[in-house]
Amino acid sequence: PMKTFYSLLLCAFLACGVKAQPWNSPLMICISNDGINFGAPSVFQDSSGVATVLNLGGDTLICAFQWFPYPLQSTYFDKVAVKFSYDGGATWTYPTPCNFTGSLPNGYQRPFDPAIVLLSNGQIRMYFSTGINFQNMGDIDTYSALSTDGINYTYESGARIAHPSLHSIDPAAIYFDSLWYYTSWTSVSSDGSHRGTSTDGLTFTMTSMLPYDGSHTWLGG
Repeated sequence: PMKTFYSLLLCAFLACGVKAQPWNSPLMICISNDGINFGAPSVFQDSSGVATVLNLGGDTLICAFQWFPYPLQSTYFDKVAVKFSYDGGATWTYPTPCNFTGSLPNGYQRPFDPAIVLLSNGQIRMYFSTGINFQNMGDIDTYSALSTDGINYTYESGARIAHPSLHSIDPAAIYFDSLWYYTSWTSVSSDGSHRGTSTDGLTFTMTSMLPYDGSHTWLGG
């Protein structure tokens, strides 16, 4: 059968001369039959950003993203949520907030900027950003948590990436040819991107930074 490709895009725009905040920007979805040419986008989820999609097998998909539901500062505002599709992405469930158990270091923020991967045992690992103070460079690191259902997660011990002087924001990870590959942003475009590999998805060996090309940042995974 022909494979259908879905692309999730964060629609950023200017409103009244002021850059829109995430809660004013919807996630958009567009569809392709070849993975290259995509049709017109439509709204996937309002007030959301930083999407990551995973195929759990067959026609079952899960999408994790940062959710900013109205009203501002409500219970689930700026929390990680997930939606499921059971028909290959044609329709999706209403967002379900993720639950996290276990302990992060004292004073660390809620998980944000999720990236989900499927492990060989069927579990889902979520990589995410967290830290204490965004203003202190090197204070935002990449951590991870495990889930069996995509909704309830248990923190894994220690940081996946914790650079002493650069943030590790908005991680992305894939498994390819017997290795896990990791990238993340530093919050400074000219820095480029962190880059590392791992055999187990937990301990990464960092290599040279991916370079900045002068016009495209690595923010957004």
